[in-house]
Order: sequence, then C-alpha cells, then structure tokens
Amino acid sequence: MDKRSIWKGEDIYLAYGDKVLLIAEGTGDNLLDEDVEQGYVDYFNLEVYEAAKFGFNKIGSLDTIGGGFMMRNMMIRDEFYGLPVEEVVSAVFKENGQEDAFDLYAKNLPDEYEILNEED
Repeated sequence: MDKRSIWKGEDIYLAYGDKVLLIAEGTGDNLLDEDVEQGYVDYFNLEVYEAAKFGFNKIGSLDTIGGGFMMRNMMIRDEFYGLPVEEVVSAVFKENGQEDAFDLYAKNLPDEYEILNEED
C-alpha cells in the first residue's frame, strides 16, 4: 500500500518524525449509547507508537503514547472506501486540528511521511 493506493479498509501504518500512527476502522463495539444518541455510527481507532519501539511483530504488546477514537456520523465504508490512502490520512489530520485532539503529536499532516507495509 502507498499514498496513492485505493483504500478498502486495511489498517494504515503511517510513520512520521519519531512516531508511528495506526489508522484502523473501528469494529463498532466501542460505541456507547450516548454516542449512538448523538448520531455516531462508526469510528476510526487511532493509536500512536514511538517509532524506535515499533515493529509489526510487537503490535499488541506495545504501549500507545497517543490516539483515540475519531467518531463518524457516516459509515466509514460509505465515506472513505474507494478513496486514495492519502485522502484518508489527510482527513484524520484535518479532524485532529490545531488542538491535537487525538494526541497525534502533529497538528497538521506532516510534509514527510511514509506508509509502512508489513511485508517491508
């Protein structure tokens, strides 16, 4: 997968600076009743790791240092499937905003980033 690949729901691992961000489609089991009442139907799960400690073989045993749930009032498959990966990434950083709402350690999409692939 690269920035121009068409996104079909795969996990995106984005390396920038000394961080790695996982962008994953939520499974739906973290929506609270209050979330549903507010019109949310789906979410992205965002997890930030220290790049120096990251490895695909370590996922699950690494501590996250940031991230959160990016709530959506449209199903992610309807809103994002079929778009280039770079548009999905851009949407996450745009919603993160100047307040760094999801603790991504970057207020804007970094100029330099790399999509990591498990096969690499």
